Amino acid sequence: MHDRLRKTHAWPAASRLVRPRRLSYPPPSVTSAEDGREGRKGRRRRRSAAGRPAAVVDDMISTGATVEAAVRVLLARGAASDITVAAAHGLLVGDALDRLEQLPLRRLLVTDTLPTGRTRTLPLQGRPVAPLLADAIDRLHDNEPLDALLMRT
Repeated sequence: MHDRLRKTHAWPAASRLVRPRRLSYPPPSVTSAEDGREGRKGRRRRRSAAGRPAAVVDDMISTGATVEAAVRVLLARGAASDITVAAAHGLLVGDALDRLEQLPLRRLLVTDTLPTGRTRTLPLQGRPVAPLLADAIDRLHDNEPLDALLMRT
């Protein structure tokens, strides 16, 4: 089976995660390849993360294994221990909540596309997608460009 590459970025200045802006330097990143089974292979770190706040950005959190691996690599390379994790979809199946609760996360941001379970110790925050979808539909209906949606704060 061919490996599918997925890039998980560790962005500095994680507190500005919800306000996209251009970075004047490349962020540290962790790359992982999915081998089609439960585990992940080929994790490697690029650029220094030493002493810097970090954010792990992924498309989906299923079991939490990729996020856990990325956070552990960043911590091993000296990243600050208050890491922000963001994902478009938080499936959080199986022992994902237990796995993520063991990590030093500042916050875990997911959209409200799927219901998330309640947790006492995980700083889970859901972000609504309905206003974004409504705005996109309005813009398409009025033949307006969607570019402004990408930079919405």
